[in-house]
Amino acid sequence: MAAWLVRRLVASIAIVFAVVTITFFVVHLAHGTPCGSDDRPLPPEVCQRLCRRFGCDKPLWVQYVKYLAALARGDLGESIGLHRPVADALADAIPNTFTLALAALLIDFALGLALGIYQAVRAGRFSDVAVGNVALLVNSMPVFWLGLVLLLVFAQWLRWFPAGGITNPVLCPRIDSSYCLLDFLWHLTLPALTLG
Repeated sequence: MAAWLVRRLVASIAIVFAVVTITFFVVHLAHGTPCGSDDRPLPPEVCQRLCRRFGCDKPLWVQYVKYLAALARGDLGESIGLHRPVADALADAIPNTFTLALAALLIDFALGLALGIYQAVRAGRFSDVAVGNVALLVNSMPVFWLGLVLLLVFAQWLRWFPAGGITNPVLCPRIDSSYCLLDFLWHLTLPALTLG
C-alpha cells in the first residue's frame, strides 16, 4: 500500500511539473512578449519597459526558472489584461465559482434522485423509457451548447431569466437583503441548471 501511494505521489508530481512546463512554453510561444499579445502597436520605449518589467528581455531558460520559483512561492504573476495580480483575480472569482458548483451539485442530486425514483416506480413503461432517453440526450449535449440553448430560450425568447451577471447592480444595493438573495438565486438558476 505504501509503495502504491509513493508511486502515485511521484506520478502526480511529474504530471504537475509537465503541465506547468507545457503551460509556460505554450503561453510564451503564443504571446512572446507583452507587446506581441495585442493588435494595437505600442511605441518601442513602452515595449522595452514592459519587457524589462515582465522579464521578457531575459533568456528563455532564465524566464522559466523564475516562473518555477514564483510558482513555488505561490506568486502566479500579474495579469497583463486585468493589470492586477492573478492570485487576486482568482481569489475574487472563487466564492462565485464555489457557489455555482454547489448549486449545480444540489440540482444534479435533486434531479437525479427524483428522476431515479420516478423511473423505478414506472419501470418498463413508456414514461420510464422517455425519461431515460431525455436524460441521456441532455447529458450527451456539450455543456456550452446546452447553456447557449437555455440562454436563448429562457433569457432571450421568454425573458424569464437574466442573460448574465450575479445580481441586478442597480436595484440590489438600494433594496433590502431578502430581495438581493432572491435576485442572486434568480441569476444563478440558468448557469446552475446548465452545469447540473
